[in-house]
This record gives sequence, C-alpha cells and structure tokens, in this order.
Amino acid sequence: MPPLSIFDDQAFLISPLEIPVYILELPAIKETFIEGEISRQLKALYPGAPENTVMDYKIYHTGNRNRNARTSAAGGTGLQTAAVFVCSRPVYEICRNLKRPLIPGIALMAEGMHNFGEEKLLAVLCTPQWIEAAFFENRVIRRYGSCPVGSGGSDGPDGLPLTMIAPFLAGPESREISTLFIIAGSGEEQNVKTKKLLNQFLNRVIDIGIGDISIKKKVKNLGTFNDNKTRSLIRSKRSIRVLTALNCVSLFFSLHLVSTETKLGHSRLENYYHEQSKRQDKAEELEREIKELLSRQTKENQDQGYNPHEIISQIRNCLSGAWIKSLVIQDKNFTIEAEGTDSIGVLQLLQASGYFNGLTVHQAQPSKNSGEQFTISGRTAGNEKK
Repeated sequence: MPPLSIFDDQAFLISPLEIPVYILELPAIKETFIEGEISRQLKALYPGAPENTVMDYKIYHTGNRNRNARTSAAGGTGLQTAAVFVCSRPVYEICRNLKRPLIPGIALMAEGMHNFGEEKLLAVLCTPQWIEAAFFENRVIRRYGSCPVGSGGSDGPDGLPLTMIAPFLAGPESREISTLFIIAGSGEEQNVKTKKLLNQFLNRVIDIGIGDISIKKKVKNLGTFNDNKTRSLIRSKRSIRVLTALNCVSLFFSLHLVSTETKLGHSRLENYYHEQSKRQDKAEELEREIKELLSRQTKENQDQGYNPHEIISQIRNCLSGAWIKSLVIQDKNFTIEAEGTDSIGVLQLLQASGYFNGLTVHQAQPSKNSGEQFTISGRTAGNEKK
C-alpha cells in the first residue's frame, strides 16, 4: 500500500498497515537505555527478525509537553509513553527512496490536538485506505488503534467500525470528550458514515481537512525514519560491545600508568588485559555463530515459503470487523485472539482465503466492549506432513 501524498506533495502520510505502530510504556530511564528497553518489549509484539528490522520512536513525557521528542527523562520514577514505528528493511528502503518526509498519522493527530486547549481529546484520521484513532490526555497519547477501510462494522463497509472505536469509549463521561475528525482524502460517503457514528457517542465532533492542520514546526521534523535517526533493533547490542571494548582499552592504559611503579602491578595489568581480550574474542565468536544460525534459519524459512509478514497480512484481510488483541506465530502455525461481532465470519473468511487450513475456533465469549472475544488457531496451507 503506497504512502499518501500530503501538504501539496511536500510529504507522505505512511500507512500503519505497512508500518505498524506500537504504544509502549517505558520506565523513566536515560536515553542510552531506551532503545534496549523498546527492543526487549518488541520481541513479544513484532515477529520480524532483528537483523531485518528497522524502527523509530517518539517519546511522550507525562506532564511536560515542551520536551524534545527524543530527549529521555534524566532519571526519576514513573513511566513515559513511546509511539514506536516498525518495518522490515525492504519496506524501509522503498520509503527512503521516496526522498520526502514520511509522516505517521499519530504525529499529525498530535499536531491537530495542539490547536485546541482540551485536556482530553480523541482524534480520528480517515484516508481512502485506512483509519486511525488516538486518545490524548494532558498531551500524552494513552490509546491508539487503526484498521483498513472496508473492515466492516455496524455502519457499513466504508465507515468507522464500531469494534474499533468502542475501546475509546470508557463510559458515560466519554460523551464530554471533544473529537477531532481529520479528513485525509477519504470520500464523502465514508466521511458522512464516520461522523454519524462519532456523533452517536460523542457530543462535540470537529471535522478538519488534513491540509488545514496548523503545524508550528517544519514538516520534515514530523517525519520518521530519517537517515540520521533511523534505529536498528540490533544497533543497541553493537553499541554496548563497542563501549565495552573502549572501556577495556581505557582501563588498560589508566592502570598501565599506575603499574609502572612496580613490576608486579604491570604483570597484573597484562594478565587482566589478556583476560579481557580473550572474553572479547569469545564474544565475537559467539556473535558470528548467532549470525550464521539466523542466516540459516532465514534461508530455510525462504525455501519453505514461510513469510511471517505475509501471514499477518492475510490474517488482517480476513478480520471482517474484528480487531486483534494478540497474535502468536511459530513456523507456519498461528494463534490469534481477537474481538469482533462475528467469530464464525472471520473463520469462514480465513477458510475461503485458501491460504490457511487446520482452522479451529477454541473459544468465543461475549466481550466487555461489544460483540464477542474469540481465539482461532491454524496454519498456512501446504504445512501437512506427507
């Protein structure tokens, strides 16, 4: 799905269906350790191999709206919220070749929120291909969701699905929350249906064109995956190894100056240095072995036709108004936990796709939000033993 050209072709709006967005809660740690913490949490959420994964992020600091987006808290207690953008390296290369700022919808919703002095605000962004929604409180994002247009719902195939907006409606008090409805090239029929649904649950809905959002900073500063700040999930490990090596060398020379007083001190220093060198060599050897294993596993997966991104894409196309709570993929087998209005409908679409077999609905029970909560497992076609 290509990005959407915005701001008179000055930038592109990237799709969360191609570049997923994860909202993570992080401890208030120094920036040096933020990437490592994000990588640790992403292991349970994103199925891509680390060496083939690129990420970027934006930090939201509770109670301080003027902090730089990538300046972490210097310390202290509490939590900070991060919006993390993840994609495979081939997708990243395609986007980078566009040579224009790549702006995520969540960044534009945050900018639109700045035009209003509301303590709490729900922002909904509609495009011809996808819909995004984010809830902001005290200028910090608390909840986020997205879905493709045509995923179904009570208002028809092109409107905002009720199953997507339901988690943002916490109770009767949610009617008092203002809603910013951002139109980004979506059709008139789609906009009418979406606004009608919003008006059913919320008292104040403000619609605005994406080009009418007042941006107080340069457009390129809203972008993600800029060359100077693109992050790899394995970069933090490399940085730690480099710092360890530099620390060992620095320690060696510092101790060498002191050890000149006695031969005994010098001997101890040499022994320490050799020990550290052996450990470094062992670490590099283990790293090479890990890379070989990852490369071998990637080749085997390719030979077998196994592509986790394709599995995710095929599942998403069959959701029929449902939204994913969790997804586990192991080889060609998967288990999905979701909420929606029709678990049988999702099962039938998965069967009709021709991409999956061995499908089973394990449980389906009423959801606290709407519809039902259900679990389906299966595998990709062609995985049977012969």
